[in-house]
Amino acid sequence: MVYRFLLPLVLLFSLPSANAAYETWTRSDGKSAEMEFLKLEKVDGEEMVTFRTRAGNSVTMKLVDLLQPDWKRARDAAAAATPAGPPGLTLEFHKAIGVPPKPLPDGKTTPEALSFQFVVKGESYVGIKKDSLVVEPFEIGGKAVPAKSWQASSGSGPSAYLMVEARGDFDLEKFSGCKLAAKVTALRGTKKQSTKVEAKVNSKTGKSELKVGPVVLDFHHSYATTNGVERHFLYVEPNYAGEKQDPRQIIKCALESDGKEVRELAYEKGMKSVTVAVDYWEDLVESELELKATAP
Repeated sequence: MVYRFLLPLVLLFSLPSANAAYETWTRSDGKSAEMEFLKLEKVDGEEMVTFRTRAGNSVTMKLVDLLQPDWKRARDAAAAATPAGPPGLTLEFHKAIGVPPKPLPDGKTTPEALSFQFVVKGESYVGIKKDSLVVEPFEIGGKAVPAKSWQASSGSGPSAYLMVEARGDFDLEKFSGCKLAAKVTALRGTKKQSTKVEAKVNSKTGKSELKVGPVVLDFHHSYATTNGVERHFLYVEPNYAGEKQDPRQIIKCALESDGKEVRELAYEKGMKSVTVAVDYWEDLVESELELKATAP
């Protein structure tokens, strides 16, 4: 439930001021109240900020319902309250480009795009957390780019591109000099583990889950018919279903044959087990990256 300054402002200001953590926050309609910042979080893709009034009540509202200068104050307060991420990640700005529209086969065209590209380096870097991108107000040619227009994508380490892009109707000639200020949550592994397990082979066609430490694999026993010849084979891959795990926690998984790792293995009649080699991170932890760049 979202509350919008439910207590009268006169009552809020009449209470004694005894805590330096209480500051004045102003809504976009000009009404102000003295409150303590508690947290900033994303709910269904919307940034929600929570305060505590001097009366002890909790007030939650959309960040965009505050004046723009207070957006940064709230984000800075949230960053200061977040424990520092693990060391070992470096971030470098690569380039910023404006992408013109391109024709499509159906006669339509793709929208223009603004693209800021960075390089993240770190042996244990696995990518970015979904929906964690926060972009400060951005304008091109005097026109604001909606926050929801921005998307972030990234590969995994030890050296990977991280791209922050927006698509829409832009005047690309005005892109030069535009400044990006954003934050995104990076994910990295804690401790690398390598192990081998014996997986039982089910004589029936299908797949089964294989639990290895904190990670889950899908162990497949399947078949295909080529030129009338039925061929059975085995293979293993990370489990991508539901919320069981982030598959990026698994660095590598493969089957073993004659001491070598292989992608798939031919099934032989009477085969009861097979060796599965797995490399994984014990856990994934979060670390905030601050993205700043200026289009040349």
